[in-house]
Amino acid sequence: MASKTVKFTQSGAVKLPNDKPVVFKIHSESGKTNYGEIAKRGRVQERIQEHLDAGKIPGAKVQVQPVSSIQDAE
Repeated sequence: MASKTVKFTQSGAVKLPNDKPVVFKIHSESGKTNYGEIAKRGRVQERIQEHLDAGKIPGAKVQVQPVSSIQDAE
């Protein structure tokens, strides 16, 4: 499945797929991975928004890689 990259913003988060589990990574402007996580189906946008609201993880972009199951992501 193809990965997708969007800005680490609220408007970027709503563009992310929410119909499959994903592995997502928050990247700095230089491309360094600052954070990575697995999000369940239906929780992708919500998890990104929670990280934006907390403001603890610096980032410029979010890359998501859809997977067919949580077990595949692990």
